Amino acid sequence: MKVIKLILILLIIVISSLETMNYTIIKTIIKINYDDKIKEILIKDIKRREGLILHSYKCPAGFWTIGYGHQIEDTNLKITKNIAEKLLIKDINKASKELIKIYKIKPIKAYILSSIAMNIGLNKFKKSKMNISLIENNDSLLYNTLLKYCYYKNNNGKYIRSNNLYISRKNEVFLLKLIKYE
Repeated sequence: MKVIKLILILLIIVISSLETMNYTIIKTIIKINYDDKIKEILIKDIKRREGLILHSYKCPAGFWTIGYGHQIEDTNLKITKNIAEKLLIKDINKASKELIKIYKIKPIKAYILSSIAMNIGLNKFKKSKMNISLIENNDSLLYNTLLKYCYYKNNNGKYIRSNNLYISRKNEVFLLKLIKYE
């Protein structure tokens, strides 16, 4: 896994310096299914951010939740790790399909953006500057806006920056930059 991380870091450096680098060439050079690796990294990041809780609980936003941040109605529920992973994939796929339908973006971009759409909710996503950035195809605005979504409201109503969310947003920007040259 460390080798893959190193490859990804080197690729972002190369991509940043070579504006005309072709995504297909990169995939051919390193001979991996790039989209699958990006999905794998994203899933690991969501798992890291959300943590795994196998019984129902109220998340910081006040919603009943289980597994890796899956929202539920039942307040007395228990599941297995396997079910939690299936729910996570189902949630990502559902959010991705909605993003593709609304913004007509490539599936891998929708997959990456599904992380924040699930985190803040699709309605809030559609009201944010991310909406404008996708409509206008403005990647710079998208990256900058993503990085602003790393705050949560504490019990006193004060917004606090979460390093955990900031790491996720940085990862999402990193992955979006990797696929930019597709």
